[in-house]
Order: sequence, then C-alpha cells, then structure tokens
Amino acid sequence: MRRFSRRPSTEGSHIAPEQTAEPPEPVPEGLRTHSRRLQSAGCSVRTHSRRLQSAGIVPTIAAAAAAGIICAAALCLAAPQARRSLPPAERITDTLYRIGHVTVDTAARTATCRGEINMNGGPIEYLAVGMKGKRHESLLALDVRPLHLQLALLLLGLDPKNVLKSQGERRAPEGDPVTLRVRWRDSAGKRHDVRAEELVMRMPGRHPMPRHEWVFTGSRISEAGFEADLDESIVAVWHDPVAILDNPLVEGGDNSWEADPSRSPPRGTSVELVVVAPPRPASAAGPNRTVTVTGRP
Repeated sequence: MRRFSRRPSTEGSHIAPEQTAEPPEPVPEGLRTHSRRLQSAGCSVRTHSRRLQSAGIVPTIAAAAAAGIICAAALCLAAPQARRSLPPAERITDTLYRIGHVTVDTAARTATCRGEINMNGGPIEYLAVGMKGKRHESLLALDVRPLHLQLALLLLGLDPKNVLKSQGERRAPEGDPVTLRVRWRDSAGKRHDVRAEELVMRMPGRHPMPRHEWVFTGSRISEAGFEADLDESIVAVWHDPVAILDNPLVEGGDNSWEADPSRSPPRGTSVELVVVAPPRPASAAGPNRTVTVTGRP
C-alpha cells in the first residue's frame, strides 16, 4: 500500500521549487484514512494530483498540505459512484481558493456557504442539507456538493472521525471541533451574524440549543459511493453517520429538535453558513487556512 510522504516533493505534489524548504505540517489522520480506503479501490495519487494542479489549486499551499491534503482530497473524487469530474478548482488569491461552490480561505480558517432558510419552524433532523436532500426536516438547504465541503475541511487540516453506526445513535459523535455561524441581511438591510445554535430549540419546552462546538465527523464511503453525496446530508442535529458535521450534545441522540421561529429569519431569506476551524497551534508550519461554502435551499 502506498503512503503519502511528508517530505516536500515537486513530483506528484506539485510544489514550486522555492517552496520546498518550507517545513511540512503533519498530514491529518482523517486524510490518511480516506486515502488508504480509496487506494485499495485502485485510485492513483499522482494522477489526481496532476489533474488538481492543472486546475491551479495547489501552487501556494504549504508543501505537506499540497502533497498530502490535496492528493488525498483528489482521491475521494474517485470513490465508487462518485467518479465525476474533479470539482472546478480555482486559486483566487494566495490564501483564497474555490472547490466547486466552496471557497477556502486559508488565512481566516473558515468555510462559508451561501444559501437560504429552508424552514423557520417545525421539527428538524438537520441544520443543513443539499438541494436534493431531506428538505422536509432541515433548517437550511445549500447548493453545494457535500464532497466538495468535506474536501475543503480536509484542506484546512481538520481530522474527521466517524464512529457512529446508525442515525439517532446515543453515542456521541467524534471529530475535530468547528464553530458554525449563520449570516443574513433582513428586509431593512441590517446584517445579522449568529451562532447556528441560536436558531434551534429543543422540545418540549422550547429550550434554546446550548452553545457548543460542532464536530467534523466526515461522511462514510461505501460501495455505493460517498454517502453524503448520495443523501445530501451535510450538518446533522440528530446524530447521523452520513452527515459531514454533527451535533455532539448528549441530546443529539434525541429526535426532539425544532427550528426556532422567534429567532430564524423568514423562509427564502438568503444566508451564509460559515464553518470556522479552530486556530492552528503556534508551532504549526505554513499559513493559516479558511473555507467558505455557497448554497441555497
């Protein structure tokens, strides 16, 4: 089985010669897991890395990030039933990239999704789903391919750890923590920026969802393909191993969540869902990173 090398290289990883002296940062274990599983399916690191380079996404990222994170991200695209063309990859600035509808800002370490409010009241199992996801039970619906969002979070160096076996499982989901924020402008043009938890309540009793960090569980890869792409499940409030992000609260095993109509803007309101990665350790090499995702219900 081939493994990623942590040594900067200009072959396959596409690092410019002048960047090879930069100390590499560790390749996230979640990326290794994805790449190992996909390599066993006959995927080629070097081929996909070259294709991503031709899209212009890796020239200025730190050596290990390009050699490990980008290559492993590219491998995900070759999973069974997910073997579509690589996402449109574009470098906007030295720290701002776009993967499909996901904009990755490696300096701010965030991921922002444009979309709309899908439900502003009633029972929900998801904070966000895709356009063809379970929209009858989701606060937001996003015009983004779930795989692209997962690749963006991997690019930020986040590690997924999917330990759940079934939806509604009482076991707490695991993975790197992130903050989720929802932004919008009201009819008067006033800008609102709140934590995602503020738009959700627990029933009975209309208890506000406690303030907490969400976890990057990462979705699963099955014989059918990348499961988040198949179901378009993105952020779960009721534990779901198919979703990319999950609610780590103990109550996440209870299907008792609702959108709070007193806090949520009207249905159809354009919003941004922002995934904020935690600060990197001061000892980590390379630039900080951010991710932005665009979508609508």
